[in-house]
Amino acid sequence: MDGGPLALFIIGEPLSGKSAFLYNLLRWLLTADASLRVRLMRWGDAMRAQRHLGLLPADRLPGDLSNEEFAGLSAFVGEQVREARATMAGPGLVVAEFPGCTAVNGERGLEGLDRGFSTCRSFVEDRGAHYVALTAEAALRGAFLQTREAAPGAATEARSATPLAANRIREQVTALMIQLQQQERMAVSGVAAGALAAAFDGDPALREQALYESYMPYLLQHEIGVPSERALIARNVLLPPELRGIAEVDAGFVDQFDYIRERYSI
Repeated sequence: MDGGPLALFIIGEPLSGKSAFLYNLLRWLLTADASLRVRLMRWGDAMRAQRHLGLLPADRLPGDLSNEEFAGLSAFVGEQVREARATMAGPGLVVAEFPGCTAVNGERGLEGLDRGFSTCRSFVEDRGAHYVALTAEAALRGAFLQTREAAPGAATEARSATPLAANRIREQVTALMIQLQQQERMAVSGVAAGALAAAFDGDPALREQALYESYMPYLLQHEIGVPSERALIARNVLLPPELRGIAEVDAGFVDQFDYIRERYSI
């Protein structure tokens, strides 16, 4: 990496494999250059920091934020990214990981809930800002969900979405896809405008296909406005049992880069 620190925004629904992607990316980068400086911003940590600072009520749950609180939390993450980059001289990487996919632009402002969407848009003119949109095939998402349902407390401790939150966000993204396709703002191959909800009901696998092939490309290109050379859309798949060990995340390795936890002692 030449020049100043880059910013990387990793967006995707809960259970899309963002943490696994980040873990393997950092392992690869640091193997190539062990001196690379990395700072990480997580959505859940940003919310904890805001509660710690008195910017959100101490008992506010993630799914209960108002539109204004979501917007404030998104802006807070953007501030952390800018401050972290400003304190890093030379090559480095600042990563922000959040859903980012539960809002689109509307005639009167944002439609949906701003879980990092406005932050992504605020950096889009920055040539040092890059974007990754992740999805997961149905089998992998199901495996992730089963793991979290078996140990729901671990999700909170690991700053991950609970099963309830993951399913709620999934429903919100599904509703946005149906809305955009009905309005003919987004096309889904083989589905007539206004028929997407019925198509999803008739073929549950179509939902994941549309998320990967239609919604995420549409979101990055048309709603956020990311140039193609700074965008990556990828789908995580469930590996065969004998290979799954290479995809396991070493949480301690990733946690060492956590900027918000360290800065606010949360």
